[in-house]
Amino acid sequence: MGGGKTPVINSNIVNNGNATFTPYVILDKKAFTKEGACIPVAVVGVAEDYSSSILDSRFRALGYVVDSNISKSEELALKLKNDLKCDAVIALVHSDAEVFANRLSYDSPFDIVIGGHSHLFKTGSTENGIVYIEGGSNAKGYADAILKFSVEKGKIINVNACDASVTEITDKSVLILTEDNTEDFDQRLIVLSDVAIRKNQSFLNEPIGVINVSLTKAPIGNNKLSSVLGNFIAHYTALAVDAEIGITNNGGLRKEIIVDGEYNLLVGDIFDISPFGNTIYKYSLTLSELLPILEFAITGKASLRLSGIDVYFYKGGIRSLEYKGEKVYENGNWLNGAENIKTTVATNNYIATMKDSPFIQYNNAPWLIENTRVDNEEIVSVLKEMTAKDPHSIVIDQEPHMIYIQY
Repeated sequence: MGGGKTPVINSNIVNNGNATFTPYVILDKKAFTKEGACIPVAVVGVAEDYSSSILDSRFRALGYVVDSNISKSEELALKLKNDLKCDAVIALVHSDAEVFANRLSYDSPFDIVIGGHSHLFKTGSTENGIVYIEGGSNAKGYADAILKFSVEKGKIINVNACDASVTEITDKSVLILTEDNTEDFDQRLIVLSDVAIRKNQSFLNEPIGVINVSLTKAPIGNNKLSSVLGNFIAHYTALAVDAEIGITNNGGLRKEIIVDGEYNLLVGDIFDISPFGNTIYKYSLTLSELLPILEFAITGKASLRLSGIDVYFYKGGIRSLEYKGEKVYENGNWLNGAENIKTTVATNNYIATMKDSPFIQYNNAPWLIENTRVDNEEIVSVLKEMTAKDPHSIVIDQEPHMIYIQY
């Protein structure tokens, strides 16, 4: 973490006591006055502590800590005002803006809180008058506010955040730049994304192949723990490391593709669907060692999706398993010594290391075979190899693999 050039600011993720990211930036904002004065405004990045369940092996296990002592963030904000002469300080938080704002002290030096993690449209103010704004998610809208500065004898004596509002984007065409809407395209989106797009566009626009089936998270029939998109990522995660069974999580699938006729699948689509760059954990397990993982899967706690084995369950219990077309388990009993059958299983490091994951007991030899390859990159490689001779050769599994039995 912190080694790349991603423009991240954060003041409370530390490693061995040292800051991981740039804690703040100071912007010279031009005020709307006759003089057009430039006012230094600081932006402080603060993260909520989600480390107990997210990517443990690549965060806490490597010595990273999220310092949740909010008073330290306020001390930094006060220093920015007193020592570096910033006229306003904004808290940019990876958290629910309202919750964060209400945790601040009564005389907090922060002037406004901008948040995001709740994915909601929010504006308001706390009892002590700190304004918070949050603009939804996935570019579905914007949150705005105005900072007003009271000046007396040439000095700013007060900052007031006001006129907070949210604007939902109802015309989705402003999210997609085409030759026809260049002038109408939302300029704020261009400013936010142009650098990243220019740097990566040629790679992300590389064609993979053609599909004629929609990749969605919708349940297959009445099987809420199965979806075509879940099948797709689980299957190709397994294929990427030559495993027989694939397991992914529904929450990590971040884009659906609706197909009407044929659709040209691009590299960027795979990175949109699976954007986190998780590493693939490959295991060698017997079916009896796999069983607690499947029992965990049918609880729905982690919203897991499977490929390569069929699980039939009813009211929280597994009734039977089918592996490679053969029934291997039924009503609590293994059939014909199937408990000793060896298989290989692939999943991502989020599932492998998350709290209460049944994989944790297998995260060493002799079960863990490898865990270094990146999922989205490897899936792209497998798909490109598959379509090298025939762009229509992508296989999409539309059958459920966690099947709810109705008696």
